[in-house]
Amino acid sequence: MTSPQDVTRKMVRDELKSFVIGAYSPAPLNIPAEHVLGYSADNLAGKSPVVQVTSGGMNQLDMQTFKGKFNVYHMQFEHFVIHSATNWTEEQAEDAIDEMARLALKLIADNKTHKPYWKSLELEGRTLVDKVQHRGLWYLYEVIPLQIKVF
Repeated sequence: MTSPQDVTRKMVRDELKSFVIGAYSPAPLNIPAEHVLGYSADNLAGKSPVVQVTSGGMNQLDMQTFKGKFNVYHMQFEHFVIHSATNWTEEQAEDAIDEMARLALKLIADNKTHKPYWKSLELEGRTLVDKVQHRGLWYLYEVIPLQIKVF
C-alpha cells in the first residue's frame, strides 16, 4: 500500500484522469478515453470535447497534529469544446461546456476522499470560461481549479 508521503503529484493526476474517463464517458457527452489527457497538449488535433487534467503547482503545510507536514497539490480540469462547426452550433457548444462542468462538480463531490491518494479533493475557487483559438479552431474553454490535500 502507498503511504501518503509517497503520493506524487503525477500519481494524483493519473488517478484523477482515470476518474474523468469514467465520469465523462456516458451519454450525453460520450467523451472517448483518448480525448481525456493527463497533460497539457500542444495539439488537440480538432478533437472535441477534450478534457486535460493538468498540474497547477503545490505547497506544503504544517499539520496541527503529530503527523508533521502534508502536501497540497493544485491541479485543474481544462475543458475544450469546438465553438462551432458543420452540424455543430454555438448553443450546442455552450450546452456541452455546461454539462462538462456539471460532471466535474459531481466527480469532485463523489471523490472528496480517496485513500491512499488524498484526504480532500475540492473546487478551488471560481472557474473561468473563455473562447480561445487553438490551431485555427475556436474552442469554448473552461478551467476548473482543484485543490488536493495528501496526508
